Amino acid sequence: MIEADAASSRRRPIVVAAIAMAAAAAISLATSRGTAAGPEVAPSPRATEYLPSISDLMIATIQPRHERLQRAEQDGN
Repeated sequence: MIEADAASSRRRPIVVAAIAMAAAAAISLATSRGTAAGPEVAPSPRATEYLPSISDLMIATIQPRHERLQRAEQDGN
């Protein structure tokens, strides 16, 4: 049992290093693709047409949370 723990503790730094190298490679790829895309393109007018108002946000996200909280309170949760 002690030998298995020793073996796993020796592998842990290798696994951590491998994960760190994979993360660094992923970040490197993500940033290189972003710069290789070329000059910045202005967003299409259609993409900037809709800006949600506070009432839109309230109806879509906040109000359902309030309803769930009210139901939980009524149920004693």
